[in-house]
Amino acid sequence: MTKYDKELYLTRKEDPLWVEEHSRKAIKYYYEHREECLARHKAYMRRRITESKKDGKRVYILADKRPYPPDMTCEVCEGFPKTLVYHHWQPPIGGKLVGMWLCQTCHKMAHGAENGLVNKYKNLKRELNLRTDL
Repeated sequence: MTKYDKELYLTRKEDPLWVEEHSRKAIKYYYEHREECLARHKAYMRRRITESKKDGKRVYILADKRPYPPDMTCEVCEGFPKTLVYHHWQPPIGGKLVGMWLCQTCHKMAHGAENGLVNKYKNLKRELNLRTDL
């Protein structure tokens, strides 16, 4: 969008007749090109939006994620999952979201490791092995 187009849009959006006509055209375009619009929206969401929890509520963060791995594999186990999840561990820094692409299994493991569950698991396993007389 050029500077002229943006200025023209800003002046026209005050006109209710233009807004109604523009909305009608946008809806018509969406229904005629539904699959293309949905694919474009899905790609945008994957690239730019991530969800997190704050005070127990789901929040969406607008930030640039790293691109998908070229071979679409999990960056930890190097498996080929159906879907990759972007795991981040801190708020965006300068619009960039630091994180990695993981399969669901590795993503759950990463959350467990961050919550200290891995150490609890190892300690319990060690304790149970010491108690067992084989």
